[in-house]
Amino acid sequence: MQKSPFHIVITGHIDHGKSSLIGSLLVAGNSVPESKLTEVKLECETLGKPFEFAYLLDYLAEERSKGITIDTTQIPFKSSQREYMIIDAPGHKEFIKNMITGAAEAEAAILIVDVERGLEEQTKRHAFVLSLLGINRVIVVINKMDLVDYGEQSFERLRESSENLCHELGLEIVATIPVSARESQNINTVSEKMPWFQGKAVLDTLDLVASKTELADRPLVLPIQDFYAFLPEPLYVGRVEAGLVKKGLAYQVLPEGKKVKLKNLKVFEKEIDSAKQGENVAFEIEGDGKLQRGEIISDRDLPVAKELNANIFCMTEEGLNPDGNYTLSLFTQKSAFQFKKINYRVDTSSLQRLPADDTIKHTELANVSLNLANKIVLEEDRASRFTIEKEGEIVAFGIISN
Repeated sequence: MQKSPFHIVITGHIDHGKSSLIGSLLVAGNSVPESKLTEVKLECETLGKPFEFAYLLDYLAEERSKGITIDTTQIPFKSSQREYMIIDAPGHKEFIKNMITGAAEAEAAILIVDVERGLEEQTKRHAFVLSLLGINRVIVVINKMDLVDYGEQSFERLRESSENLCHELGLEIVATIPVSARESQNINTVSEKMPWFQGKAVLDTLDLVASKTELADRPLVLPIQDFYAFLPEPLYVGRVEAGLVKKGLAYQVLPEGKKVKLKNLKVFEKEIDSAKQGENVAFEIEGDGKLQRGEIISDRDLPVAKELNANIFCMTEEGLNPDGNYTLSLFTQKSAFQFKKINYRVDTSSLQRLPADDTIKHTELANVSLNLANKIVLEEDRASRFTIEKEGEIVAFGIISN
C-alpha cells in the first residue's frame, strides 16, 4: 500500500527563517519546476536582490492569487524516500487556526530558532502549543549559522536551551541540527562548513522519522458525516480519519456497538474495494438499522467517554465563561457540555502556571474537567483533538488528556 504523506508542522518565531527553510526543502525535494526556479532567480536579479529561498513562498502565494491550486499553508514535497505535507505556521493566531484545520494528522514538527536571536516569545508559545496538540516529536533546527561563521559554540549554547525547553514541555527531540536555510547548508546533505556536526541533514532526518503506526495497523475511524435516505437504500458518506476500510467486511458502530457490513463502497462514484486515511467515501450497509451523523464505524473497541479531562486553548478575545453554552466537536460528533472544574491555567507567553479562575482568558491554556451531555468516541492510539464552538464559531481548541 502506498504511504500517506507524512505531515510535518514548521513552527517558530517570526523572521527566524521558516519561509527560507520551506523554500530550501522544496528545492531539495525537486518540488519546484526548474523553469519556475529560474524565473524567480531572474526576477531577483532584475530587482537587484540576492536570491533567497523565501522568495519561492512569495511566488507560490502569487500563483495562488491567480487561481492556481497551491495552498501556502499545506505544501507538498517529496524526498527520495516518501511524500511529505508541510503545514506552515506563519504566526501565532494563524498557527492555531492552521492546527485546527490542517494539523490533525501531523506526526512531527520542526521548531526553527534563529542562532543570534535565540528563544523568543513566539518560539516558546509554539513549542507549548505543540505539546498541547500532542505533536510530541520535534526536530529543532538552529538557523542562520552563516551569520556566526558556522561556529560550534554558538550552536551549542542555543542547542542546550532549546532542548531544555522541549524537555520541560514533554516534547521528544528527534535531532537538533545547525543549518543555514538561505545558503542551503545541512538541508539535503551534511554541510562541509560544519565538520564538527556529526548528525544528519534535515531531509535525511525527516526520512528517518517513521510514522507512529502504519495506516493498516491503526484502528479504523470512519465518522458518519451525512446520509441520503431518499434513495432506494440509504447512502452514507464520511471521511476515513484513520485506518483502512474494506468493502464486504463487518464493522461495529460506536458508541452503541451496532453491527453493520459495508457494501457498494465508492470514492467519487467509482466503486472500490478499500479506502485509506484521508479519503472521502460513500457506501450502503447491511445490518442493525440506520446510521446517524456523528456515529463512528470501527473495526475495534475504541474508548467511549462522557466525562473527560482536557487541555484547552482559548481563541476568543471575550474568553471562556464556564457558565456559557458551548459545544464540543470531535470528528462529526457534537455534544453540549458543562465545565465541572477548571483545574489550572497557563499564561502561554511566559509559560507560568496560574491559579484557577472563573474565566479562561484569550490565549490562555487551561486544564479542565468536562461533563458531556452525550457519549463521544475517542481515538485509541493518539490523543483526540477537538474544537469548542459557541453559536457556530470556534472559540477554543483542545486535546483530551484523560
